[in-house]
Amino acid sequence: MENKYQRLGTRTFWVFVFESLAPAIVTSLIWLGLLIIEVVGLSTLFPFLSTNQASLDSADKVLTLGIVAGIPLIFLFVFLAFIIALVRYFGYAYSLDENSFRVSLGILNKFDISIPYRQIQDINLERTLINRLWGVSRLSILTAGTEDTTADGREVSSGDIPVLEKGKADFLREELLKRANIQKTTTT
Repeated sequence: MENKYQRLGTRTFWVFVFESLAPAIVTSLIWLGLLIIEVVGLSTLFPFLSTNQASLDSADKVLTLGIVAGIPLIFLFVFLAFIIALVRYFGYAYSLDENSFRVSLGILNKFDISIPYRQIQDINLERTLINRLWGVSRLSILTAGTEDTTADGREVSSGDIPVLEKGKADFLREELLKRANIQKTTTT
């Protein structure tokens, strides 16, 4: 396991997909509402809008065009959601090196964060209700000298893995705390 980057787990990928699909779900619900309006009829649902048949016919044409254009857009949004989830998933990896914990971020803009074990002060695992349902956790590594907080009161972490399978998160937390308590001295 040492010195080899590891992925966050398959559940993590599906969490990324679900998060990326949220805009597609909202768009689909809007599209479904338009479809219901089209099938039932605009004048039936909203008789107070207009008594002019010509304006109702033009509104029906606009809705029909929106529905026909909406179907390919929804498929496009779902496809893009999977692409975004893949990029996010393959953009995160972690490694336990001999002297530090490493997190690799990004695909196009690559960042490699290295946190020496001696600087690790605490490791927070956050498990919201949604995280517990998916069986995942958020892992935040707090280092010496970190005193900043975010707007919601959480401490700013040096290393952050937004989604990690629960078993991996528990193992990683225990391993990092164990390694953080061991002081290594080397002579040169």
